[in-house]
Amino acid sequence: PHVELFVAAEYTDRAVHSILGGTLDVAICVQPPNVDGLHVEPLCRDELVVIVAPQHPWARRRHVQWSDLATQVLITYNHGSETFQMIQRELHKRGVSIHDSMEVRHGTAVMEMVKVGLGVALQPRWVVRDAIENGALKALPLGRGGLKRQWVLMYVKGAVLAEHDHAFIEL
Repeated sequence: PHVELFVAAEYTDRAVHSILGGTLDVAICVQPPNVDGLHVEPLCRDELVVIVAPQHPWARRRHVQWSDLATQVLITYNHGSETFQMIQRELHKRGVSIHDSMEVRHGTAVMEMVKVGLGVALQPRWVVRDAIENGALKALPLGRGGLKRQWVLMYVKGAVLAEHDHAFIEL
């Protein structure tokens, strides 16, 4: 009672800034590379898959190599996201450069652009599950092990949290 819940859909870096700045108590997000000053509790992992149109030449493959991405237009969801930054770090580690890309601000638009053959994209499997099941898209693991993200719950290390914060964390 008497607690106002405010849910902010923010990119990970903004959530970290808000937590450290005291304007946000708790965040659930993709784990950032730098977590200094934060208490981080792992929640779950998910997998990013390469999505292609059913008629794409890759649609019959078992997986896609990182280097293959350099040969396609990569349709990306907002460059400000931690997921995009993670993909960039992984590409850099493997010496892969993307020559053609399109940035889109909505996940649904990413899927629609892939469906009509404008390029390929990396999306969480759970986001594209329905499109995969109904045959509108094909999903392929990236590399032999796939590309996994770690989701975490974060708050300021050593913070004295309110009772409602503890209730939220427990939930």
